Amino acid sequence: MKLKNKIVVFFEVLFILAIPYLWSINYIEKIIGSNIVLIWCWRLAYILRVLLLFHLLLLVLKRFYINVIKANLPDKKANKKLLSTTLISIFIFAEIVFSFVPQSQGNGQVDLGQRLWQAYFGKPINELGYRDNELKGRINSNKKKLIFLGDSFTYGSGIENYQDRYSDIIKNRVGVSFEVFNLGKCQSDTRDELERLKAFQAKPDVLILQYFHNDIIPVGMRYGYFDYRESKKNSQTKLLNTLIIPFKSSFFLNFLFVNVGNKLVSSLYSSWYKNDINESFKNKYCLEEHTRDIEDLIHYCQIKEIKLYVLFIPDLTDIEYTQTIYSDKIVPVLKKENIAFVYIADCLKGYAADKLLVNAVDMHANEFVQKIIAEQLLLAIPELREKK
Repeated sequence: MKLKNKIVVFFEVLFILAIPYLWSINYIEKIIGSNIVLIWCWRLAYILRVLLLFHLLLLVLKRFYINVIKANLPDKKANKKLLSTTLISIFIFAEIVFSFVPQSQGNGQVDLGQRLWQAYFGKPINELGYRDNELKGRINSNKKKLIFLGDSFTYGSGIENYQDRYSDIIKNRVGVSFEVFNLGKCQSDTRDELERLKAFQAKPDVLILQYFHNDIIPVGMRYGYFDYRESKKNSQTKLLNTLIIPFKSSFFLNFLFVNVGNKLVSSLYSSWYKNDINESFKNKYCLEEHTRDIEDLIHYCQIKEIKLYVLFIPDLTDIEYTQTIYSDKIVPVLKKENIAFVYIADCLKGYAADKLLVNAVDMHANEFVQKIIAEQLLLAIPELREKK
């Protein structure tokens, strides 16, 4: 191959690797934002990447034809060339295929499949960026307002059809009497939820606040928890972050990593995570600050005359674990303020985790659990039960 052609191939490969890597580190979103022109430029770049992969595949096959078949190489050398060409061709073809394979992967570090999932299923998106219908014409509706406020469970992470979320199941039941809004946001926490509620243009008559035990994380971080960069964890984390770079540059390798290799990495992070969750709730000052965030939201609702209900979502892989946290640490706060709450754990006990989860790598509630949540809320909340 001539030097000029080698340079061209080098930059083709560089472009092929750069596109998924920049997407995986959120660089693309920061650059394009909501600019329609830049969004279409990104789509064209994505298509160009696929075309370049096809071009590389043709080059590999062409070189095999010229250097092996046409050159009449001895069988031993020909077999080696055949093996290497086959492996490279399979990899390139797999990369093309997995460039279009979405998979909900939760909130993992390497999440190209998740980003594809968002592109395929993370719709509709309204004016404020929520996965909900447009606000125009609904904000000023004469109907009573029902707002679902929460994190990725309310957003519907892993739920391909947004109509299968618990908020939308309820909406289809009470929509005649209520204007329903979903304010679910991935990786949100109690303090962020209050700020988003204050900023929302409509005051709800009924607010359902979805709570998950990891809402304490931002507070815990201020007390030194969830920092996986210090002491002994430092070298391990640096090594892991270095090792996963290739998996951020390939959709195929990413899929293999998340579904196979990530199980080993996840077990390490999971032990740190669970330990720091426990320590955050045990730390008197950390817990007090977190409960103040909850109380601030409660008091805001009281001042604004908003009827508040709290929905507890358990850890679907360890229901008893989060049930203890909620009953010992959070429920007393709600009882003190006379706030009603709904806990769905009893309805989920007895089911295997794979019956409750989106998939093996996404620990969010699947459609089955979403339906149970909706049913329990409809039974527990009088304002919803009365509306036909």
